[in-house]
Amino acid sequence: METAPMRDDRDINNNSNSIRSKLPSATMNGFDLNKILLVKLFNPATTEVCPEEYLAGAGQLLALMLVSCWSTTYFFNHDIIVTNPIKTRIGYNNLCIGFDSPPACYIAQYLTAPASYLAYSFGLHDWKRTQLVESRLTSRQRYFSVVTDVLFVLSISIFGLLFLVNPFVSLWVHSAVFLQYVFFRWLVVAANLFELRRGLTLGNKVWFGAYTLASVGMPVLILIDYVAYDYYGHDGPIIPWYFTWSMDYLWFGCLALSGMFFAKGEALDHSGIKIVPTYQRQATSDFA
Repeated sequence: METAPMRDDRDINNNSNSIRSKLPSATMNGFDLNKILLVKLFNPATTEVCPEEYLAGAGQLLALMLVSCWSTTYFFNHDIIVTNPIKTRIGYNNLCIGFDSPPACYIAQYLTAPASYLAYSFGLHDWKRTQLVESRLTSRQRYFSVVTDVLFVLSISIFGLLFLVNPFVSLWVHSAVFLQYVFFRWLVVAANLFELRRGLTLGNKVWFGAYTLASVGMPVLILIDYVAYDYYGHDGPIIPWYFTWSMDYLWFGCLALSGMFFAKGEALDHSGIKIVPTYQRQATSDFA
């Protein structure tokens, strides 16, 4: 019976450097494209990443989704901008209206996939880092970080329902899916800043203060308008629309600026990845 030729492990491990050297570079005319966060996160040659960069990248993809979807809705389904259930209740067009109907919702669903990947990557790598640096953390910091990572991953898992249940199908379900994401994203950001509270800059603190104000104010004001309209028969928004509008657009602005002002902890080094031969794994399972 013929057996697979045995290869020297040293050859395979030594080849890891040559494999890495064949990965695509991230330069163009001398410019380091890795300075663009989304390029860095999806570049297989990147070996050092802060978990917070994954979350910031997901926020940038959401901002990109809003721009592309609003442009599509404006030109191909303008009627929904003029009148819709959300505008009737809060007095203005929430940014979500841009991706609530075809054809924009198809673009949104496409961009949600890489954004979800980055969000999952943040949860996983943040959890790993918490285990690696647990010696400098208190038990409250450690548990708060891990619990919020898990909750955020669960939150992003149902985010896709936003495109299946639009406001014309069920306004309350649609809004609940979005608002739970607002809450759990704020919670996981708060947990990370709680870990790094001694090293925060003024910019980090101002950004988080504005983000907290928007993450609390926007849901509260929206829900007040919804309840007043649906349960008390109030005609139009009970809260002056510009208050809710300010909180709403402040939240999206903070989301887009996450890459600049979200405090970063230690980075994780992925350069130690090695090739494990198939025959080795088979032999281990056969003789274990």
